[in-house]
Amino acid sequence: MGVIIPECVISRLEGTTEGNRNQNLFDAVCGANHLNKGVGREDLITKATDLNEILKNPLTVAEVKSIVTSVIRHQYPFSCRKFKDDCPGKKSCTLFGHKRKPVDFTSVFFNRENNCVSFWQKGRKFVYNIYEVNEAGRWKPLITDFITENKPDDIKEKSTFRIKLRSILKKEYSAERSLEEEIAILMELRSKVDEYLEIEEEYAEISRQERAEQEFEQVEQGEKTLHNMSNPILEVGSIIDWLIAGERTNTLFGWLCYLHQVIYRMPLNFIGVGASGTGKSAIINTALSLIPDEYIQVEKKPSLAAMFRRSEYDPYFYDGKIVSYGDLGGKMDIESSEEVRNIIKELNSEGKVNKPVAERTQDGGFETRDIILYGRPSLTYTTVHETEVDDQEASRGFIISPRTDNDFMVNMMDEYLELSGKTSRIHDVVVSREVPAIKNMVRYLRTFQNTRVINPYLPVLRKWIAKSPFIKRDYKKIISLANIVTILNHKERLIHTEGDSRFFLTHPEDIMVLYQIIKDYMESIQLNLPKSAVEVYEHVLSEYKDADFNVNDVKRTMITNMSSTTVGKRLYELKERGLLDVIDKVQGRNIYAIRRGFKLAKIDLEDFTLDDRMRRMLHYEHSEELIKIVESQHHDLSEVNIHSWEGIYGAPPWEYYEPREEVRMAKLGRPPGEEEEEAEVTEVSGEDKTVVEEMEEAFKGM
Repeated sequence: MGVIIPECVISRLEGTTEGNRNQNLFDAVCGANHLNKGVGREDLITKATDLNEILKNPLTVAEVKSIVTSVIRHQYPFSCRKFKDDCPGKKSCTLFGHKRKPVDFTSVFFNRENNCVSFWQKGRKFVYNIYEVNEAGRWKPLITDFITENKPDDIKEKSTFRIKLRSILKKEYSAERSLEEEIAILMELRSKVDEYLEIEEEYAEISRQERAEQEFEQVEQGEKTLHNMSNPILEVGSIIDWLIAGERTNTLFGWLCYLHQVIYRMPLNFIGVGASGTGKSAIINTALSLIPDEYIQVEKKPSLAAMFRRSEYDPYFYDGKIVSYGDLGGKMDIESSEEVRNIIKELNSEGKVNKPVAERTQDGGFETRDIILYGRPSLTYTTVHETEVDDQEASRGFIISPRTDNDFMVNMMDEYLELSGKTSRIHDVVVSREVPAIKNMVRYLRTFQNTRVINPYLPVLRKWIAKSPFIKRDYKKIISLANIVTILNHKERLIHTEGDSRFFLTHPEDIMVLYQIIKDYMESIQLNLPKSAVEVYEHVLSEYKDADFNVNDVKRTMITNMSSTTVGKRLYELKERGLLDVIDKVQGRNIYAIRRGFKLAKIDLEDFTLDDRMRRMLHYEHSEELIKIVESQHHDLSEVNIHSWEGIYGAPPWEYYEPREEVRMAKLGRPPGEEEEEAEVTEVSGEDKTVVEEMEEAFKGM
């Protein structure tokens, strides 16, 4: 079998300098292997040896064989971009057009090899081409891109491809002989197609085996990572603080929603809303960065055509995926994406959608086909206007808003990283080491897809969301997240066994952790107000418990990036909701006071005592033994703070500028304003110091 090598590769090798011999020969062999599917190892070694001789100072035979072995084992792809400086131009390149080329293993030559027919594969279809040699000795296309699902001998006689092939043959042969030659060419081309498909399947099988081996290793590594964590959520939260300033809870919230999709393949949409530049996209992107890429489908320009084109190749393309539409901006972006979001909504609820699509046929007409998609993807995106978010999307997930008081923290993070010093180096190590480790941990958690959880504290959750205007839909979503927290903490959880069934038991700590992560969201739901209004309400509750106030008072005492106008609107919303009273008006400004009697629902440790109804349910559904196991958990109840610091990395310096006193105390043990000028990354000591030493060693070579 001849091995085709493009001209740019030859040109690159001819100009190779001493320090680039290995890399350039490696790239050339990658190209030969990728473009000549089915080439044997010995043929590739022979071609690599010939290419090696082009070098001014050739490599040794052992080095050449080593390169070939590596390329075959890993099946590295070929990219034209590497050879752009040596490109002869589109008109001169025999490979131009993504395989639109006469190559021996995909072509049948005829008319004394002055003509050929060739094919290449595009998804589930074949693209057929006819070429002839021009006076300059180059291949000139006569027919290109004849696309059909048919193999060569099944192509219709009246198709443009067959008609053109027949007309070429009639210039050389009689009508009867032309037909014989045409059939012979098509049959030979069919054997080429069958051989090609067989080779493709072999490569696909090798690829599947390699992926399976790689996935097994990743899952093993993920299991070790999780089991080495004393408190997984706190440790992941501490890593998040190195990735984004001041948004630990919102990011953990999104990560838990995405984790639910990965484990159970059941959607919990996660949507960020807020004004431009407030950091909503950073929350989404950081949470997504902790999820393996294979579970995410990013679509920056969502379109119905692209969505259903994918369905032609794989009807289950979106199944189990987290579909990210990025920043949909304002009303126009929301409206333009409405059609594709409707498809995701239907998949959310039904798990199947079909839509008639008109497609052009070979004869220039159109035919209508039902293109079908299966699966239950979740949806994530950001937008400026919460009012534009579809009710059904919201009902199947959560809408969050970024903080409005962490601008200075974000600026400090930018400044520290811009200095490219100690903080920047540790940040890089967190990104390169800890983020992949968390992704592997997620791959391991995926194996718990059939694990069941018993949550004896459902009445606690129900009490918490009792004031929600959407209690039916919110209750199920909160239960789902509680299950995910239990699975994350399963190493420390009791396991209940009944026959062949195993159950993880939810611990009160799981509920307390979830409560703290999504408290802001739930308060927003209880009040039926945007999160920014809840922030204002919590501020006036703490600052003006027994005093009146106006807009200027709130703006002056509240750390926020909201304008005075926005603060005024939020106070008016709180008044309309019945949470504030207007007691006076001075110089055209309302004077407010807090209305007494309203309390936000909270969860306390005493809530975890089993009530009689839950006892009866547990006894009926399982056994009296289970009740005793559940009650045994209550002996070690203790407060847990979601902002506590865990892990080997100290707090990043921007955490020293956290304006919320209770959060800063939990992380750093000091109130705001103390020793800010000495803020620095906490040193690592003890056994974990070797990690930082390894980091510093790595930095020396950079």
